[in-house]
Amino acid sequence: MLLPRKIKIDYRPPLPDQAFFSKNGLHELSAPRLVYSCLLNPGIERIADTAARQISRRGAEELRRIETAKDTETLIVPMILQELNQPQTGKNRKAYAISLLCVLLGFYDNEESEKLLWDYYHYMKLKYPNDTYSDGPLLGLIEIRERRREKTMPSL
Repeated sequence: MLLPRKIKIDYRPPLPDQAFFSKNGLHELSAPRLVYSCLLNPGIERIADTAARQISRRGAEELRRIETAKDTETLIVPMILQELNQPQTGKNRKAYAISLLCVLLGFYDNEESEKLLWDYYHYMKLKYPNDTYSDGPLLGLIEIRERRREKTMPSL
């Protein structure tokens, strides 16, 4: 069990400023960091996708949902938020899975994202100090910061 059942984690309002990111670095190697790199470099993802398709096929229902979704955000964000906000149970709250979901959530900034990532970062850092699980929420926060920065920069 990752968190006690029905307990909401709260590490106060997020303050993801430069001092926070300077003080809290990523691990050199971690699964969340690999996933993040693949998301930023789609060419790598295509190679992995081709190899994976040779091994297995997507389920028909999953394929239908993907093909009928109007965009990636409407397909993925509700599933991520639903999973991260579910009551805490041993079956669905594995630190590794949550860490990877946090990476993905960083690409879809909304009102809930930053606070949820902030709380999970601090929780993972305290609960699993010798593991890389905190990299997922940290990468999500980094991605939100970068996307917000891009929005404020003037277009050329």
